[in-house]
Amino acid sequence: MKFFRKIRKSNLKEGKIVNYLKYAIGEIILVVIGILLAVYINERITENKNNDIRDLYLNELKFSIEYDIKDVQDNISGFDKWNPKLEELLLFLKNKKLTKLDSVRDKINIATRYIYFIQRSKSKIEELTYSNINLIKNRELKNKILLYQDSDIMALKNAENRYNLVDAELRKYFSVNLINENLSLPQLEADKQFFSLIYQKYNVNVGMNRIYQNLLKEQYEIKKMIESELENHSAK
Repeated sequence: MKFFRKIRKSNLKEGKIVNYLKYAIGEIILVVIGILLAVYINERITENKNNDIRDLYLNELKFSIEYDIKDVQDNISGFDKWNPKLEELLLFLKNKKLTKLDSVRDKINIATRYIYFIQRSKSKIEELTYSNINLIKNRELKNKILLYQDSDIMALKNAENRYNLVDAELRKYFSVNLINENLSLPQLEADKQFFSLIYQKYNVNVGMNRIYQNLLKEQYEIKKMIESELENHSAK
């Protein structure tokens, strides 16, 4: 720049206006190029930093989704073990044959058990919503994750509320009627409230299991899309 400035002053002193203008324009062009280059470099640095943040976020989100998957799989496994036993209990109650049913108390205890979902991915999904940078550029993946939180998880939470109401009624009944060790099987067979509560618990278990199955499918799809996105990032 000093070199161009000396030439410009020399041309101006010598009255060479055309040369002066040429060097002045050249100086402006160099300044503009320098600014554009600095802006480009800064943008590249910022973009690389954001990409690193995106990769870190996607890996953390993938880990939390995997935790959610494990939780849902365990819950499904629990329902798969409990529901056939409750179904058997209902059948023997209906036919007044509890005395021929093995482990009556065990099956009644199963009716008092409950399952709930501990969502590990919630904070990471909230981060996606409130972050000051676009953590996921893939619009389809981002929309699917947000829909998972706003629709699938919300539906599960509503179902859990109904599930908890039935469970609370069962615990209340058991605390009043089954506090002693001696079970009167004929009395249980004749108790319509007991049959109704077991029937309700079985049905909400079946419904919850179905919801968990659908949720698991969504989780696997999200995980697969995250892995694909990470592969695309690493390929660039």
